[in-house]
Amino acid sequence: MNKSVNIVLNSKNSIGGLSTTSNLNNSSYFVNLRNVLKSDKKYRLHWTYIGGQNKLVGLKDNAIATVYLDFGTNTITPTSGGATTTQFIGFLKPIVLVGSSNTIYFQAEDNTNLPIYLDSVPLNPTINVRVLDQAGNLYLDDTGAVSMTGSTASSVLTITAVSTGNIAVGSYLQLSAVSFFVSAVLTGTGGVGTYSITYAGTLISGTVSNNASQVGNPNAPYILTLKFTEEEDED
Repeated sequence: MNKSVNIVLNSKNSIGGLSTTSNLNNSSYFVNLRNVLKSDKKYRLHWTYIGGQNKLVGLKDNAIATVYLDFGTNTITPTSGGATTTQFIGFLKPIVLVGSSNTIYFQAEDNTNLPIYLDSVPLNPTINVRVLDQAGNLYLDDTGAVSMTGSTASSVLTITAVSTGNIAVGSYLQLSAVSFFVSAVLTGTGGVGTYSITYAGTLISGTVSNNASQVGNPNAPYILTLKFTEEEDED
């Protein structure tokens, strides 16, 4: 029986993690594969992905998402002449929440995409994962404009009134001159309620809106599982 090794990547535990300077759809991880895989073996790479909640207004075109995996060296990279390979490893399926027209969860099961063949174990200890839209840009959650009334204190955002928009895990928001990510929903369903955020400063109150430097919200946090299975030795 062929031996397999599973590597689990949690976007909240990536290099940089969930912060106002990171986009979860361009995350890197320290994983020294040579410590867990045999350097003289070839491998098949299967993978699964499950993401948190995304809000899409009208399920627009950017509901299509693709995943790119970069091992840094001797990996799936463009070649000159002959067949061309890329860092593209497959697609994500948007699963619509029952009873909703704009709440989805991206996922990929083991049989959603074909496995990837690796001729040797990657040498670089850093793995980069990118989730892109169909235009090749980092995927952004299509939540529309956010305009709400609320306040922040002790890493919690409290929303008391909603004019437009929805809040989800990963939302990049601004209140006064402070920008922050939403890391968890405490109460509520995207509007009036409380949310854990990446700002732990003193009390601020006023209008909560999308951060001016971002067109939309980053994709929700995700867990990506990589399964490396040894290939049979040739006779």
